[in-house]
Amino acid sequence: MVPRLPPGVCFGDSGGLQLASSTLGITHPPGYAVYASLGYLVTRLPWVDPAYAVTLACLIVGIAGVLLSAALQIQLGVHAAAACAFSLLFAANPRVWSNLQVAEVYLPTLTLLAASACLLVFYERTGRRGCLWLAALCWGLALAARPPVLFTLPGVLAAWGRARRRWERSWRQGLTSFLLAAVSAALPGVYALGYLWVRDTPATRYNYIEQYNEEFGLLPPTSAGPGAKWERVLWLSSARQFAGQMGNSWSGVRSKLRWMGYELSSYRPVTLWILALAALGAVVAFRRSHTGFCMLLGMAAGNVVFLCLYRVHGDAADTLALLLAATVFAGLAVSAVLPARAGRWRGIACLALWASTAAYTMLDASDRRCASAAADATVFLTEVDMATLPPRAILCATWHHATALWYAQKVLTRRDDVRIVNARVSEWQRLTRGTSDRPVFATVRPEPDQHPGATAFRNLWRLDEPPATSP
Repeated sequence: MVPRLPPGVCFGDSGGLQLASSTLGITHPPGYAVYASLGYLVTRLPWVDPAYAVTLACLIVGIAGVLLSAALQIQLGVHAAAACAFSLLFAANPRVWSNLQVAEVYLPTLTLLAASACLLVFYERTGRRGCLWLAALCWGLALAARPPVLFTLPGVLAAWGRARRRWERSWRQGLTSFLLAAVSAALPGVYALGYLWVRDTPATRYNYIEQYNEEFGLLPPTSAGPGAKWERVLWLSSARQFAGQMGNSWSGVRSKLRWMGYELSSYRPVTLWILALAALGAVVAFRRSHTGFCMLLGMAAGNVVFLCLYRVHGDAADTLALLLAATVFAGLAVSAVLPARAGRWRGIACLALWASTAAYTMLDASDRRCASAAADATVFLTEVDMATLPPRAILCATWHHATALWYAQKVLTRRDDVRIVNARVSEWQRLTRGTSDRPVFATVRPEPDQHPGATAFRNLWRLDEPPATSP
């Protein structure tokens, strides 16, 4: 896995996370303040490219999430070998596999949810309140990073309610426990808002809010006062930019459910096997741990509800929480036949299951999509050669290329004289009008009616001065 990682910065959202971590900046909504802060510590490692350090950290955290799925199964009575087998199948799913190879926020968020579930189950078994506070903190960290985690709240509350009944008899104990857990869950969100408030300034080397406002001009400047600044912070942290994608008709919901069915079943037949076992495993989970059942069901149901309401497909419509819950439930279904305290022959059967699963995942690895190759921006930046661009050059790019170019400008070369315009192709003329004294380049060739004089320049396109338009 490690040799497949991109050696430097990536395109698109992955590059945005790497850039925000390297500069302690602000990336696309909701800003990912917690991840940028932790990533900044990782980028301080000596002799390692900052972007690669973030990618490697995401891989390690993602593997931790896979291990936590096995730990959760073991806590719920699954044989260790069988738990490892199902966790390997989870890691081999194309969705999980592709997220392990690039710097993305989806697996770290899932890891935090898995940690929260493990801690709640452990609290149910032992009564150690420290586990409850840590579970709430992990869930709060996940929510501060990705607002859709809020859809799992009913399951989290139900899991907490079931766990506390065993150890907290009085209403006063329950109220105190709830308030402390609520404070623990809220702390990451408070930190995220404070981070965005402090870093939302023109002096921050990478500030997505400023880049967005350059194209659309919908937000007030930071100089307009505290009210304007709070408007900007809340706009980013609530992901209001994508609010128009929320809400769906019944036909849209049915279409999204069909898409999810295709997404979960089309890649590997083994996923269908896991989903088929999940229903039986849910019954086993309910009998063994109401807390674990509520948490896993809440994760799966929250994931499905969000996907049905969010009118977006592709990477943003991740199904990882649903896959994790199905994997744990499938392991529990098998544990009904091969329990943790199995006899000799059942133990041998669990080891055989693990060995066959390991062999399958190793043989199947060559056929999985290599997401890192498509995400790697190293060759692209080498051909652009930011350090040798003409003075005061302007680079017009879409979001896919812009984050990599910003990384090259702000981290690798510090070419502050270069202006990078992140906008739709149709907006390039407007945003570069009146710059005849500056050379203008584009990362993709525009249509002839937009820039008829585009000429090839390295792997870019040099644009003539946009034609004047009458008022």
